[in-house]
Amino acid sequence: MPVWGGEEYLAARAEAKKGEKALAANDFTRAATAFAEATAMLESIEQKKGSILDRALEQGQAALEKADDQEAKAAFTLALAVDPASEEAEAGLKRAKTITKVNEMTAEAQN
Repeated sequence: MPVWGGEEYLAARAEAKKGEKALAANDFTRAATAFAEATAMLESIEQKKGSILDRALEQGQAALEKADDQEAKAAFTLALAVDPASEEAEAGLKRAKTITKVNEMTAEAQN
């Protein structure tokens, strides 16, 4: 979640840290409130997981169609961070690496 959760993830971690500090100070009410807020934030991020994955896969495919290996690698790497078992992301990343080799060979041939 750290890679794809973005600012929302960082905010949830900050809220959890507030809870830890309150707990250490024996302020149980404040700790419970902070932990509940952090949990709600993380659940909100988790609900967005599917749309983040779909968007990353779409961006990766579009980048492959443009032969933009760097953009494709970034998109498929993000997709794999969201869902490490994504076969589509794994295949896309392999294709992006192949495009890198093709681009390098093309550049060499032109020189």
